[in-house]
Amino acid sequence: MIRAATAADLDAIMLIERRSFPTDAWSAELMAAELSSPHGRYLVDVEPGAGSAARGAESDAARGAESDAARGAEGDAERGAESDVARGAESDVAQGTESDGGLVVGYGGVRALRGSADSDIQTIALDADHRGSGRGRTLLRALLAEAEDRGATSVFLEVRADNPVAQRLYLSEGFAEIGRRAGYYQPDDVDAVIMRLDLRAWAAGSAPAPAPVPAAVETPASDAPKTRTHPENGNLKGSE
Repeated sequence: MIRAATAADLDAIMLIERRSFPTDAWSAELMAAELSSPHGRYLVDVEPGAGSAARGAESDAARGAESDAARGAEGDAERGAESDVARGAESDVAQGTESDGGLVVGYGGVRALRGSADSDIQTIALDADHRGSGRGRTLLRALLAEAEDRGATSVFLEVRADNPVAQRLYLSEGFAEIGRRAGYYQPDDVDAVIMRLDLRAWAAGSAPAPAPVPAAVETPASDAPKTRTHPENGNLKGSE
């Protein structure tokens, strides 16, 4: 499931970020600024209900403990105290389940100022266990739909020259190489392949383009686009 990223997803995103880009991972501060920026859109790929079975078992156990305690109690006062304790434990478990939107297995971001013709794929990464299943393509297409929704007509990205899997994915979606930047990815000294997509042609050829993801509730932010020293575009890890 693709949904809008929120600040609550930061820890899960950073776990994938550091695993995917061990030599040049973004800082948590930089990622947090990206998530809250009004100049772009970040999405996460989520396994709905991950861990819900275990949490359900915990909740059942809590309810069972409450019932057993109530039945085994001698007096009304004792039963009330034990029941309150058990209900509190059950409530804590339930709140944890409700606030947990599932397991984040991937994320991506696009920078697209509303009204601007140009946009940039900032980053895409998937957890290693979920690569090669088409989720990278789904996430990419969702980001392209977001850019189109904001009025962009062109999408740019930069991808490592030593990442042919990502390059094949981008080419298959209509991106074309327009140049290279020597030694752009440091400290690995790897060239960046610069690619561009005609978003109008992509939208016309897609069947059909996915609808934009509903906006998340965000804290208002007034930051301007950041100038980054970190490689910022096309960081797709793994296969389609």
